[in-house]
Amino acid sequence: ITIEVPSNSDYTFVKWQETPPETFPAENQSYTAIWILTDLISTAATVADDILSLQGEGPHDIVLVGEISYETMQTIVEAMRTNVNAKVNLDLELTTNYDNNYIGTVFYDCTNLTSIKLPENTTFIHQSAFDGCSSLEEINLPATLAEIGTYAFHRCYNIKTLDIPDGVQMIE
Repeated sequence: ITIEVPSNSDYTFVKWQETPPETFPAENQSYTAIWILTDLISTAATVADDILSLQGEGPHDIVLVGEISYETMQTIVEAMRTNVNAKVNLDLELTTNYDNNYIGTVFYDCTNLTSIKLPENTTFIHQSAFDGCSSLEEINLPATLAEIGTYAFHRCYNIKTLDIPDGVQMIE
């Protein structure tokens, strides 16, 4: 089944909130499209500049959408480390291609990260991935997650709860 996305130059289609089935089992099915204002789409350098200019403790909400590389994340996290007084809630849920579904150590010692939503396709969190993220209170682990490395959340003193998805097969 093909579902056409209406075009609008002011907005960019991101994804369907629910994955439409290949065939519709019944009539009157509805699906929600997720859009973002085209003006809000930024490059990594622009997002990094925005992070560096954040004023006040926050936390400040930053939502990234679309394809993202490891180098892009390094640029953004380095800006977060530079502006240590601005707490950040980082939402990566709608990103793709982030280091091949793998969360490495790019967030290591990112002390102003207060919450993070990982990309929906994340399958592995590397050892020490969030080690030293002492302000981290909340992390959204996607259902696709299969493995969590040693010390992944070491020195994350403010995490109150951590819901491990059913698909996790190994915690080192």
